[in-house]
Amino acid sequence: MSVRANDLTRLLDVVAAMNDAPDGGFERAMLTSAAELIACDTVSYNEHRLDTWQELRCVVEPSYVERSPVRREYLRHLGGHPPVEACARGRLATGDTTSLSDLMTQREYRRLPIYADYFRHRGVEDQLVAVVKARDLRTVLVVFSRSRRGFGDRDRTVLRLLLPHLQHAVRHRRRLAALTSSVANRTTPLGPDVWDRLTERERDIVTCLASGGTDQKIARTLAISPRTVGKHLENVYRKVNVPGRVALVAQLAVA
Repeated sequence: MSVRANDLTRLLDVVAAMNDAPDGGFERAMLTSAAELIACDTVSYNEHRLDTWQELRCVVEPSYVERSPVRREYLRHLGGHPPVEACARGRLATGDTTSLSDLMTQREYRRLPIYADYFRHRGVEDQLVAVVKARDLRTVLVVFSRSRRGFGDRDRTVLRLLLPHLQHAVRHRRRLAALTSSVANRTTPLGPDVWDRLTERERDIVTCLASGGTDQKIARTLAISPRTVGKHLENVYRKVNVPGRVALVAQLAVA
């Protein structure tokens, strides 16, 4: 199925939101933007460990769902959540998209303990699921939930278009976190003498960078071009005596 031009524009908005988000807010920014792309009641980012049926990370929009008193029932029945179980059994793999209505009939779904104890109370009748990762006994899922049955071809198409960007963003964030941690163990924080060597504009850029800003986001904040941001950062790297962005972020993290 072909998608409309405005769908592609909104898809690019989701990608931009992911790229511009600070490291700690990637999931929330992505979910908020994705909910405007695919109509849903809630959307969540979920990481699970399949050998222990443990939830490693969960971010939900709207955020109040995370604090629901019945959420403990979801965790109790995690292994019975159809897409999680399908990943564990090898029926779903990295890069797949599916829905609850693809995996089972409505009658079968409503007979599940996880429906009776959790999804029924939340009014969830169908979910559209993107399998960002399913390997090494771990899954990363992005799940769109609705109170009515059925996601259309348009929803499925735009999710398939979005999925590679989700995978790239997750890999990038993890690699950056690992690199930052590794470099931080080998660096010392910025001292006042180094800070004094920076120009006022360079300090502004470094401050934005410390808050998780990308070149594009810093450029918008300071009303300059991304190319100018890059030039200033090159000067900062030279003055601070670091090889690049990751090392600078690491020094800022321990400052």
